[in-house]
Amino acid sequence: MRSLLFLIIHLSLLASCSSQLWKKKSPSPKIQTSKVETSKDKFELESFKKDILSKIEKSKREGNLDFLSNELFFKAMDASMNGHVEVSSFLFGQLYHLHPKDSYLASKYAIELLRKGESNISVKILEEIYDSSKGKEFKLGLLLAGVHTSLGHNKKAISIYEDLLSHQKDEDACVFLIQTYREEKKFKKALGTLKKCQKDFKKSAQLIYQRGRIAISQGSIAAGKKYFRQAVIADPTFTRAALSLGIIHETDSKYEKAISVYENFLDNWPDNKKVLKRLVRVFFTTEDYDRVLPYLERLSSLEPDDLNLKVRLGVLYTDSHKYDAAIGVFDEILKIVPESDKVLYYLGSLHGQKGDEKKAIEYFSKIQESSKLYTDSHVQIARFLNKRALEKDEFFSEFENFIQSHSRKTDELNLELNLLMANHLEQKSEFKRAIGILEKLKPNKLYQEDHDYYLAALLEKDNRFGEAKSLIEALLEKNPNNPHALNFLGYTLLEKGIELDLAYQYIKKAVDIRPNDGYIRDSLGWYYYKTGNIKKAYQEIKKAWSLVKNDVVITKHLAIVYQEMKKFDKAQRYFVLALENAKAENERLDVLEAMENLQKAQTSQSPVRLPASR
Repeated sequence: MRSLLFLIIHLSLLASCSSQLWKKKSPSPKIQTSKVETSKDKFELESFKKDILSKIEKSKREGNLDFLSNELFFKAMDASMNGHVEVSSFLFGQLYHLHPKDSYLASKYAIELLRKGESNISVKILEEIYDSSKGKEFKLGLLLAGVHTSLGHNKKAISIYEDLLSHQKDEDACVFLIQTYREEKKFKKALGTLKKCQKDFKKSAQLIYQRGRIAISQGSIAAGKKYFRQAVIADPTFTRAALSLGIIHETDSKYEKAISVYENFLDNWPDNKKVLKRLVRVFFTTEDYDRVLPYLERLSSLEPDDLNLKVRLGVLYTDSHKYDAAIGVFDEILKIVPESDKVLYYLGSLHGQKGDEKKAIEYFSKIQESSKLYTDSHVQIARFLNKRALEKDEFFSEFENFIQSHSRKTDELNLELNLLMANHLEQKSEFKRAIGILEKLKPNKLYQEDHDYYLAALLEKDNRFGEAKSLIEALLEKNPNNPHALNFLGYTLLEKGIELDLAYQYIKKAVDIRPNDGYIRDSLGWYYYKTGNIKKAYQEIKKAWSLVKNDVVITKHLAIVYQEMKKFDKAQRYFVLALENAKAENERLDVLEAMENLQKAQTSQSPVRLPASR
């Protein structure tokens, strides 16, 4: 059964069928826009009907039906356009009973009945008029056949289409008849009708398209594709033909061919939403986000109420670093859904990307505690406050107050926010306070082995190597093949300059377990550097840097190895990179000290063995 939307095609054909009644020069009444016409919830339907019936009776007595009919017609049309089907069907029904021979009114009444779901009454009215016209009401016949088709009465529809074509040559009647034959799998009749109609409508893109649909129904995709292509050539604005051809290419995974079909179509009809949607879908399927953007912008402007399109557009703007455009899109969405946690989060992130931390914090702060994004949004706020506090000590109290007030909310916030505080204190070289925070976090059920590594690193920086070693050894007792624990012990021994053979054993075992871990590779390279094997040191540290290019220590190690090799220009280059990546003050000082040693080495042209710490 075809959708009722099928009837829309027929409805447009009725515009020229209005009767002489509406062409009479009767006085033009001043139509008052009543509550009935504009708002369903402000009138009582029954009292309205009684009022209309009373007016009709009065007009009959006074002989002034034409004046009232015009008024009722305008009211009915207004109700129909505003979706008030109960009102429009009632009014058109009254008009139909007043003028039972008017085919236009009959069709309007029938359409409103269809919208109400009263198809049987609708069909009966249309059949009565069509039968009495003996084929003269051609457009009404098309509507009747379309109604039968939508109800699944294909045999009745075929009979009417055949009758219509016996009275008049008509391209639409041809197309609908061929289409109905095809749905009934009467392919010979469909093809016979098509050939006959093509004699009268030689350049009809619709008929060529129907030939393609028949081919597809018979299982010939290649033939269908050929006819769809011909239909598009015959009419470059034929939407269904372009979509059918493009979808075949998509099904064959020939996405560029599908894109070509859709783009060529849009050259002739740029604002066709159906083809735009299909093209956008293909670009998203192929992840071709650069090419999709202008089409997505156009589609979003054509469908301004489609929030999904706006979200997609905003995300693409973000990925393209068009932050102002993205903010504009998400601001529009926020007006429609002002409490959307996702939109607030996007806006916070975007302002953060732009460097407007105040605005970022404002949006993140609006996310409610019940949201799944609450924890992450407040971690983001803490990061902004941390950055500000690192830049200026005067902002530390604001950062600390935020941590204290929000870390009590959930276990996750407690862990994440206090880790940020520990990191802040580490960068300020306040290792004891940072260690205290980590130790208080241990009862937190989210505390894991990774946090023990961090605690061990802090203990080592606080010159409490024995405690750090004991902590890591405890982890190795649980898992002797833990690569991070092995690497930690090995590298720490290297930096202490003790038990280098044992250090190598730890590190080599870690490398064997995790060969593509840049940090572990760097440790192995640093072992070779410490033991004088510069060639192997270079190979391992170069590989480590290729795996983790933004790590300050690895980059600094590579610079030191280049210096040892007397490649001073390259050493200088990597020292600069290390300095650019340095965030903590102690990291910056280490790199600057190493750069001073480089200058001395360049002056003396003699190799200098440099200390380094991780």
